[in-house]
Amino acid sequence: MLDIKLIREQPQNPYFHELKADFLMRSGRAREAREPLRTALKLAGNAPLIAVRLAQALDGDQDPQSTNEVISLARKSLITDKNPQAYRLLASGYARQGRVAEADLSIAEAHFLEGNVKQAQIFAKRSQRGLKEGTPEAIKAGDIVNYRIPKDAL
Repeated sequence: MLDIKLIREQPQNPYFHELKADFLMRSGRAREAREPLRTALKLAGNAPLIAVRLAQALDGDQDPQSTNEVISLARKSLITDKNPQAYRLLASGYARQGRVAEADLSIAEAHFLEGNVKQAQIFAKRSQRGLKEGTPEAIKAGDIVNYRIPKDAL
């Protein structure tokens, strides 16, 4: 187990727990990173980027409980921080659950946030085949498909 003196000195500092988890993740020890990430998330008051990092640590698992947690963490983080990585994790979870249209839409949203409008439109269009018309997801997919880059931005 990785021992960090900073955590012993300041156990209530969430970012020291996150730092420990980062070392573990970068060393390919995602399972071991989960506990410090859970601690960091609790101490930081559900910080969206820490939630995304925990979802990354869980994403490799194939069990339904981990998949549900990945989806939940990604969705919660997206409420306050729209970031492509959270959308990609959401897509991964949806794909494992067989929710292909929602996975495609999540990938579309990740591409859109990254500025890759063409790829976003491809995935959004693909997602429309499986989304129920009139739902918020279908409307979002339509918004991406119909988006046009402003002429003054070119």
